[in-house]
Amino acid sequence: MVVQCPRTSLRIHPYLVLVPDKFALWLLLKIGKDEPEAELSIERLDDIALEDKGTASELIQTKHHIVPASLTDASTDLWKTLRIWSTALANGEIQADRVTLTLVTTGRVPNGSIASKLRPREMGGRDVEVALTGLREVTDTSRSRENQRAYQAFLALTEAQQRSLLNCIRIIDNSPDIIDVRVYIRGELRITTRPQFLEPLAERLEGWWGKVVDEHLYHNSLKTISYRDLLDKINEVQELFHHDNLPIDFPHPVDLAEVDFEKSERLFIEQLRLIVTSPNRVKMALSDYYRASQQRSRWVREMLLLRNDLETYESGLIDNWMRKFEIAKEDCGSHVSDELMQTAGRALYNWIEERNYPIRPRCTEQ
Repeated sequence: MVVQCPRTSLRIHPYLVLVPDKFALWLLLKIGKDEPEAELSIERLDDIALEDKGTASELIQTKHHIVPASLTDASTDLWKTLRIWSTALANGEIQADRVTLTLVTTGRVPNGSIASKLRPREMGGRDVEVALTGLREVTDTSRSRENQRAYQAFLALTEAQQRSLLNCIRIIDNSPDIIDVRVYIRGELRITTRPQFLEPLAERLEGWWGKVVDEHLYHNSLKTISYRDLLDKINEVQELFHHDNLPIDFPHPVDLAEVDFEKSERLFIEQLRLIVTSPNRVKMALSDYYRASQQRSRWVREMLLLRNDLETYESGLIDNWMRKFEIAKEDCGSHVSDELMQTAGRALYNWIEERNYPIRPRCTEQ
């Protein structure tokens, strides 16, 4: 995969294996602090691109192997990367004096190899002239069929272009095969929220980001995802963790059947049938029950509620229901038919569905 990012040369953690969407989120969070106008596109200029008015100043390629291999002089990983960059340079898609090209690999760069001569200067051993000579020798001596297109693309450049290309390249090796980019995302978010809300904030932000990326890819969007959009979302999610609010993570109805619930959870279904509610209203109740249960569990799991908050809230709900229930019983009188009880039951249920008792003043989801 390829990542483009302006003005970020070697800001990438040297041991970070990139996960496309999560890495893009981390990168935008990181760069946006200093460059609030930063914008990102995915699979347009390349897999991921941080753009500055449509121009990228750094391209980053990652090569990920479960079993890391050596990045030898005729390595396919090395030459595929060179083919992409050589072609981009020949076609005028990149300008050698305005771009940094970084290859991050889980493989090992052998000492004295061509790749070792293209490590960042800070890592020592960099020598572009030796690397250029070595690459040209490989194109003369290697018989690799897999690399032939890469050799041709590199040789199609003039020697001056080849030298300019190599001057742009930085190779970072020995990157682990799996790194949880989520750790880096949380590192960037740490100063935006209280410690107890860091994980809930990050999870909701990642969920939103995944949908944004899916939409971006599905529509092959020419628009960018901006840091300002990302910051707006962070602020929006932050609002959910104020003392008078709670996040709603299950806002939409779900299609469930009675068999989806444990037998111990089905009492309310039988109660609804006793008052002869329609099948559609039963399905709505199943959805409501599931969403409420899941939401409450998540609030408790994420410690977003103070101790006894739920118990206090439920006591209030039950008290309100009991008062209305007693009124309904009185209205029915002492000698009541099943039909009258069903009618009164439906009326009580209708009243319940029309009421809303927020658990927090700004958390108004029924």
